[in-house]
Amino acid sequence: MVYFAYFHSLLNYGITCWAGVSAAEKIFRTQKRALRIMNNTYFDKDGRPASCRSFFPELEILTLPSMFMLECATLAKKDRRTSSYDHNYNTRREQIPVAAHRTKLFEQMDLYIGSKLLNHVPEEIRNIENPTKFKHEFKKILTKKAYYTIDEFLVD
Repeated sequence: MVYFAYFHSLLNYGITCWAGVSAAEKIFRTQKRALRIMNNTYFDKDGRPASCRSFFPELEILTLPSMFMLECATLAKKDRRTSSYDHNYNTRREQIPVAAHRTKLFEQMDLYIGSKLLNHVPEEIRNIENPTKFKHEFKKILTKKAYYTIDEFLVD
């Protein structure tokens, strides 16, 4: 598919660095416009731009926020494998600890977002040791629903 050759590769390049900036909303709108062009569906009956929410799962394309979530969670997963949190002791803590912070800027960091996301991933997927398999299984979850924001995933 031409989408993956031209558009997806450009979106995914360095996404953890730039997806938190304000220009990401414009880029997400451009991604939705590209999907409308691919489906020849520009406007709905009322003359508004057609909703793309059903196109993403149908074409198995991740939304821009989902691409960002996938990369952040994978990065955090790789980091967690080498951290002192992983151990063989049976403790009551099921959640991955999220770092304490004092600034809003810290909340935009990819490892912080990734740690929060990992706490909302189903436990059977979170416990997968192989990062490639983890990424594949988490991508299946993100592909089924077209998440337009990170908060949408955290609430779901």
